[in-house]
Amino acid sequence: SMRASDAQPSRFEAARARLAELIDANGGRPDNRVSVVVAGSRAGIEIARQPASFAIAALDRLRAGDGAADWAGAAELVATVASAGERATLTVLTDGADEGVAALNTAFAGLSPRRVVIGGPAKANVGLAASIAPAANRPGRWTLSGTLRFASEEPAAATVETFFRPEGAEVF
Repeated sequence: SMRASDAQPSRFEAARARLAELIDANGGRPDNRVSVVVAGSRAGIEIARQPASFAIAALDRLRAGDGAADWAGAAELVATVASAGERATLTVLTDGADEGVAALNTAFAGLSPRRVVIGGPAKANVGLAASIAPAANRPGRWTLSGTLRFASEEPAAATVETFFRPEGAEVF
């Protein structure tokens, strides 16, 4: 849903621009440090305790992912970049499609996390989640299964065609 284009050019790009503005506005003191934790399908620390100028330049590396946000994983990672005794601000940029932000509110209630919603009304997350495994009792065969979600509330069908070669296989 962060790839939706109701914010231009996309919700993700609008969120990245807003994050740069927030860092620029709050990072003026040389001792301020910025961390960015991404709550994508796999939560990750993208920037850890860096000066504002470095953090803003590093935002170009961020990319929108597929799948639902891992808010619980993000909460765990935020805890690793926070230092005891220092004044901290936790700002959550979200498109509002995932109510998992509550995990951060619960984990960091003392910080009063600020929620900034990017884009229009919340839509269901759009994404593809898939797994691949050897097919039971069929040597050399594989099973690909998954879920494809659309932003629309209406059911929809889609054909997904995949080509892959498992590591060590000689043919598709």
